[in-house]
Amino acid sequence: MIIKKNRVLLLNSDYQPIDIITWKKCFIKLYSEKPSIYIINYYNEEGFIDGRGNIHPAPSVAVSKIYLDINSKNAPYTKMNVFARDNFTCQYCLQKFRISELTVDHINPKSKILEKTKSNMYKNITTSCRPCNTYKADNLLGKARYPSSPKEKWLKKIGGQLIVLHASPTIPLRSSIFKKKINYFNIPDEWREYL
Repeated sequence: MIIKKNRVLLLNSDYQPIDIITWKKCFIKLYSEKPSIYIINYYNEEGFIDGRGNIHPAPSVAVSKIYLDINSKNAPYTKMNVFARDNFTCQYCLQKFRISELTVDHINPKSKILEKTKSNMYKNITTSCRPCNTYKADNLLGKARYPSSPKEKWLKKIGGQLIVLHASPTIPLRSSIFKKKINYFNIPDEWREYL
């Protein structure tokens, strides 16, 4: 479990939990021209200092002003949602990593994709650890290899082998992404009454 208090629990307009978002995304939704959320709870010990030195509490729980049908709606494409879809696991070496050690990799390199629509983003993106992403570089699968003697100990047994994608990427539903996120992050006390 990862303890992250810089995240906000997002509730649907009927107060059902639907997502975990960053403070940055929360503020964008809150202070946009047409705010799409409102804050209902704050962290007890977390806060922000503005340019004038005033302290503001950090949001912990927000509510969407619009009802979202999460059981039939695809999750929006974000890097965090790709990580959650793939269980925070590199899809090449199958090792689990912290978020800071993960990247997203274009299975077919960007330079070789003609159609760059959001709908095909999920199907061409996979979770990768930094070493595997570096070794694959901009090669196509079937051409990229691990070096004979990789620096990373966990890759030693597959040194020299082709880099293989172990699971075909899918377009996930919002509900499945939320379940994976809630199992990955430690639940702050400020969220418990809403879960």
